[in-house]
Amino acid sequence: MCRHLEIAESTWHRWLAQFSGMKANDAKRLTELEAENARLKMLVANGPRYRHAAGDLGGKLLTPNRKRSVVGMLRDRFGVSERRACVVVGQHRSTQRLDPPPISDDEAQLREFLRAFSKRRPCRHPKR
Repeated sequence: MCRHLEIAESTWHRWLAQFSGMKANDAKRLTELEAENARLKMLVANGPRYRHAAGDLGGKLLTPNRKRSVVGMLRDRFGVSERRACVVVGQHRSTQRLDPPPISDDEAQLREFLRAFSKRRPCRHPKR
């Protein structure tokens, strides 16, 4: 039968395991639901909450300080509450309310050294 249908035997066994006991309408509906599920996953992945991962924004919002500034911008620009802005950004409200810790002199010097070092010796390997 596999030779007649011009399919591999492994394909036949996979189909049999997946669709055995189903009628043609049920199998068609299953494939439609799988396609719809894939489309919905893409919509969620490309939604506004995940846009930073795709590079649509200026950078990822990794640090609490960056998230604090974005929450402030959302509140000013759109007039939303702090609670709503924190939910959108993914920042805890208790973290939002904390003042950022002051940077010590040693840490400021270390940051300055690392920035200068990275400018003097940029990455040489090709982008992947």
